Amino acid sequence: MDELKAQGYANEVRDLEPGLTGIGIVPSFSIGQRALLLQTPAGNVLYDCISLLDDSAIAAIQARGGIQAICFSHPHFYDSMVSWSLAFDDATIIVPEADREHVMRPHANIQYWDGQPLEVMPGATLIQCGGHFEGSAVLHWADGADGKGALFVGDSITVVPDRRFVSFMTSYPNLIPLSASEIEQHRSRCGALRLRPHIRRVVGPQCNARGQGSSPTLGLPLHRTYPRVGENQGGSESYSRRLYISNPAYDRILPLIATSGFLIVTLTALTLSVSRICPAISSATLSIKSLLSPSITAFTIS
Repeated sequence: MDELKAQGYANEVRDLEPGLTGIGIVPSFSIGQRALLLQTPAGNVLYDCISLLDDSAIAAIQARGGIQAICFSHPHFYDSMVSWSLAFDDATIIVPEADREHVMRPHANIQYWDGQPLEVMPGATLIQCGGHFEGSAVLHWADGADGKGALFVGDSITVVPDRRFVSFMTSYPNLIPLSASEIEQHRSRCGALRLRPHIRRVVGPQCNARGQGSSPTLGLPLHRTYPRVGENQGGSESYSRRLYISNPAYDRILPLIATSGFLIVTLTALTLSVSRICPAISSATLSIKSLLSPSITAFTIS
């Protein structure tokens, strides 16, 4: 941390909505990720830890009630967790048992979690979904987005510019997606969310507009997947697969769009083929005429 401060890096604390604060680093460090501070009447929860914690950020967090518990989306945020805990009165660090091997600094403040849905604070539920790492977890905030529900996803689920969709990756730098079976695991492990089927907002780890989604479409249940080109239909592997936020209107219109697109492509291909064949036929006809013309002329003269 001292080295980052010496290089001119500092924390940026930004309120995202009532009860939710993002904590990032400026100028952007590494891949520009942030921590999320959830404030509840029973206590505050920090979701993920970034590499830098400076005095201004400590003061800003204390002004919002400090930190009582720390949990994570995945092990890439473990490196500074003990420092954050010590800075806030030995806040409890919750680490999944499945990812214990990734803890490089053991400490008494760490509590290992068995992976069952855990209510960290009333209304804030940690759910181990796996995928990116075996212990990867999302945090559901029931009162988020004006009571409509928010889901903090880290790298477990990725918000993309088209907010009707989210993506799943096992390796982000190499763009390697999760298999279909692993995505089904996401769905089964997040089954508790079906008790609260409407999630208005999905909040990701990036300090930019792509890091969150908040449109009417996100108010629909996250429950349907569609295979993409190249998927093994047996369900074991997938080159690409996205979770589709189901909407009956889209379910009706998408097949029509697909059929129309196929017909347009087919007709275009036929038109191009005919346009290429016709000149060839005309050219062949002229050649035959030119070959026959002398014979016809000679026959006429004789």
